[in-house]
Amino acid sequence: MEARRVLIGDDTAEDTAPIAEAKPARRALLDDETPQARRLSSVTRWGLAALSTVGLLVGSVLLVPGEVDGAAHTDPNTLALPSERSESLSRTNQRTPLPLAASPSVTPEASGTPEPTPEATETAVEATPEPAEEATPEASPEPTPEPTSAQPTPSPAVPAFGEIVGEKWATKSVHVRKGPGTDFGILATIGAGKKVSVTSVVEGRWQQVKAGKHEGFIVSEFLTDEEPAAAPEAQGVSGGKSSCPQAARIESGLTDRTVGVLRAVCNKFPNVRGYHGRRAGGGSYHSSGRAIDVMISGKAGWEIANWARANASELGVIEVIYEQKIWTTQRSGDGWRHMSDRGSVSANHYDHVHISVR
Repeated sequence: MEARRVLIGDDTAEDTAPIAEAKPARRALLDDETPQARRLSSVTRWGLAALSTVGLLVGSVLLVPGEVDGAAHTDPNTLALPSERSESLSRTNQRTPLPLAASPSVTPEASGTPEPTPEATETAVEATPEPAEEATPEASPEPTPEPTSAQPTPSPAVPAFGEIVGEKWATKSVHVRKGPGTDFGILATIGAGKKVSVTSVVEGRWQQVKAGKHEGFIVSEFLTDEEPAAAPEAQGVSGGKSSCPQAARIESGLTDRTVGVLRAVCNKFPNVRGYHGRRAGGGSYHSSGRAIDVMISGKAGWEIANWARANASELGVIEVIYEQKIWTTQRSGDGWRHMSDRGSVSANHYDHVHISVR
């Protein structure tokens, strides 16, 4: 615009005046048109407008809802399409989609040597089975036995008493039993040196005998055919024999009964070398003057011990001890019983016979 103004400024006044007053070319042409041309132009415009209106009406009629390919459409908002176009769209929808390009998989690279992950080892703990409860068996009723007559247990048969064929003597205190065996009862007990009559009946190791008024059996090994020497009569405290020289010195402190036993032993066995009587010490037979010790050993000692035992009732003897063996009147049926070791020859009575009295 500034250039135009410059150019206009360079023109002369005569040239610029008509330019300033000039009109646009189109308007100038319209001004130059004739009335006939104007009418023709107006008719043309009205014709085009009418054609446009008719076209719009025809188009609206064609777009009215109807039946397309025999299908009834009741929705006024649905546009009916030609069947060919519908088939085309259906085929388009049925096309198999193109497969997508597979994305390249990325393989991770191992960085370094992987350390093994320690796995926790579970220790299986076995459950201790609980003992199953055992069913308590119910007691089934047992039939009541019918009462039967009690039958006595048969006792061992006892042989009939046989013919007496001789006499024997007991070597020690022994039981006379009713039959040949320890299962039979005891009829009596006889002392050593006692005489019995024997019969012809022998059952094993048992000899049938008659001891006084009792008929029974005695073990054969406790009988002998030899008659023992007669035992001296025990002297009483009054009017008895005088003491022998070996025993006179120990009579002091002894009871009268003990003095009588001492004198009887001394007169029966003159070879005894010595005696012991009362001695101090509480609680013993010696301390009370009721015991003597006959100093002897070996077989001679057993002769005195068995004699004292056989004549215990006459002498009043209640206890005899020799070579770690003991006999008492309380357990006379047991014979000689073993004693515990007391540690020395004298304590175990290997060098003397001990005799206690009532």
